[in-house]
Amino acid sequence: QFEVGLLKGKNTLGKPEKLKSKKIIEQLFKEGKSVSANGFTLVYLATPLQVMYPAQTGFSVPKRHFKHAVDRNRMKRLMREAYRQNKLPLYTRLAEAQKQLAMMWVFKGRKLATLSETIAAIQYCLNKLNP
Repeated sequence: QFEVGLLKGKNTLGKPEKLKSKKIIEQLFKEGKSVSANGFTLVYLATPLQVMYPAQTGFSVPKRHFKHAVDRNRMKRLMREAYRQNKLPLYTRLAEAQKQLAMMWVFKGRKLATLSETIAAIQYCLNKLNP
């Protein structure tokens, strides 16, 4: 059972919050719903997870648009930072509803986004999210 009060003042994104299970990721892309904004796509699926957190998330940037690993890694870093700063309201909603989510963020834009654009898109997607 997750307690949101445990996270107060701690805006971290620890190892148990990262989605790594191949089985869940496959299921996510087969059965999940998605929300998009400004080149960012959030694919999500309500599913029981083996962790105490209400959500696990992963980040992906395709090689097709960003040939250099440096650019892909930078984009993933920006996405992780934006998610880390804005996840608390989502965790609160999920804890109240007693649900767990598996999520994957995919950036499909053609050029690198700035941190402010990334934060705006991720906030929009999290607000539109309806688990």
